[in-house]
Amino acid sequence: MDPHQSRSQRPGRRRAPPTPSGPAQGPADGRYRRLRNPFIPQGVLSDDEIAYIHKSALSILEEVGIRVLLPDARKRFATAGADVDESTEMVRIDRGLIARTLSTAPPLIDMTAPNPARNVTVGGPHLAVVPVSGPPNASDLDRGRRPGTLRDFRELLMLSQSFDVIHLLGPLIEPQDVPPAQRHLEATFAQLTLSDKIPFVYSRGRPQVEDCFALIRMAHGLSEEEFRSRVYTYTNINTNSPRQLDIPMAQGIIDFAAAGQLLIVTPFTLAGAMAPVTIVGAVALAHAEALAGIALAQITRPGAPVVYGGFTSNVDMKSGSPAFGTPEYVKACLATGQLARHVGLPWRSSSATAANVADGQAVYESQMSLWGALLGGCNILIHGAGWLEGGLCASYEKFIIDIEMLQMFAEVFQPLLVNRDELGLDAIAEVPPGGHFFSTSAANTPSGANTITAFVTCSITPKSPSMACLRIRPGSPVTLPRARPKNSEKIKICTIWLPAIASKRLLGKRAVTNALTSKAAAWTLALSPAPGRGKLMPDPGCIRLTNRRPIDNETNEAATNQARVFNAMRPIAWVSFMLETPETTVANTRGAMIILTSRRKISLMIEK
Repeated sequence: MDPHQSRSQRPGRRRAPPTPSGPAQGPADGRYRRLRNPFIPQGVLSDDEIAYIHKSALSILEEVGIRVLLPDARKRFATAGADVDESTEMVRIDRGLIARTLSTAPPLIDMTAPNPARNVTVGGPHLAVVPVSGPPNASDLDRGRRPGTLRDFRELLMLSQSFDVIHLLGPLIEPQDVPPAQRHLEATFAQLTLSDKIPFVYSRGRPQVEDCFALIRMAHGLSEEEFRSRVYTYTNINTNSPRQLDIPMAQGIIDFAAAGQLLIVTPFTLAGAMAPVTIVGAVALAHAEALAGIALAQITRPGAPVVYGGFTSNVDMKSGSPAFGTPEYVKACLATGQLARHVGLPWRSSSATAANVADGQAVYESQMSLWGALLGGCNILIHGAGWLEGGLCASYEKFIIDIEMLQMFAEVFQPLLVNRDELGLDAIAEVPPGGHFFSTSAANTPSGANTITAFVTCSITPKSPSMACLRIRPGSPVTLPRARPKNSEKIKICTIWLPAIASKRLLGKRAVTNALTSKAAAWTLALSPAPGRGKLMPDPGCIRLTNRRPIDNETNEAATNQARVFNAMRPIAWVSFMLETPETTVANTRGAMIILTSRRKISLMIEK
């Protein structure tokens, strides 16, 4: 019997927290929960160049050294054989000591979650994603930009729990409405009660770390010895670049290594600011600092679980502000991944952007960051969802956008099956030259491949009406919920009812949509009562879009669905709206006046 399970069931011990009841967002088979990157890690440098950078980093540690501010850390280095100058607090580490400490670090790490289905393996081809971590501010369209609060922390935590493509919890946001002396307790308690994923613990001094460790032991029902035997939590250690390891970070390395918990040693080097202006120079400095932190962990406890962290980018030399998602950032990611593999350790990277709002810049910079991290073969991706303003803000809207990108990458990771059914040889033989595959028989349609659900679609981007989120079953008749036939007529006034998507500032403004016709139609926004049960019902949460020009969009003999009342919704809820009748079947809508887009429903009323 597993001792971790047996002790959790003994009287006097707290049992593991129950699995949160909220449904996880992802494939029903849970294949996003444990991602494996199937691609060969890419590099930007040759093996000889990587070896040269590694030797140069060893020379930095051996000849120039690193300042270590914690006396206990300097003592441990001295005991292990490093050259320590107490007057300057400088530590010089010879390459032999670095080689010995690297040899004891494990290349593969198993992490234990409160829910065994959420266990995580770090290293090899495995990928674990962490959400946004540590910004002081939060933002969303309803409440605007504001200092982070405990409510924001809990909401972002619940979002992280909701998506299978998020594997490890993070510090998310700084809850500034909680006193600093209690903040770590509230954050850890929220992680243990609102999620069944692996929690994060900040390294902000031994007393806070010990408090958080005690909470995690209680949640799992573990003794201190049992806690040290497996990995139940993790932290991130940032060196104070260039070449300095401050007191909280050095103490965190010692505390986590002694407890057998995972620590990620991540130098944060910006080329041109805290590192040389060249990318290879910045990477070499970061490599030296990471090796120093990893060495301290292995000196404290040989075999301690450590991850080689990389977060190297550049600054805008005109303003001095950090830049992310740049070509230099991608190259630094690829080179850092090569160095991590060179020393045989798992590698941490990031998804970052310097954009100030969740706009096109935010998306392409984040995606560039993702390409660098995932093509480089990273094992832990921090700031995977919600990062904005170069790390100054956690954005709710950006969180959802990032989740979409992560799920697309997760789907790219899924293997392709190659067999007779998947090749569709029978379907190819059935369809005549110049024909189409929409109506192939079910026997020749493997895995439901003739349905829209056979492909992964974005839940945010609107689709055309013909690509509505309805399940299309070949040969099924036209059925629309509560549809009624309409005689042929010329449309004079059209009204579309939508959920209120913004404040009253939009009233009277003009909007353009092409949802109804190939010709863009102009609409006027006006507050109006919403229809319901055959009569007008006042509902301030609805907005009416009216076009008083005739519309030619094949609406003759169309079926008009009875209008439904939408409650007022925030935009994030609006784009996540799911059709209530997912089994509705459609073969040919003939221009029906129901427009169904992915995660969105628009009803059209016709007035004579």
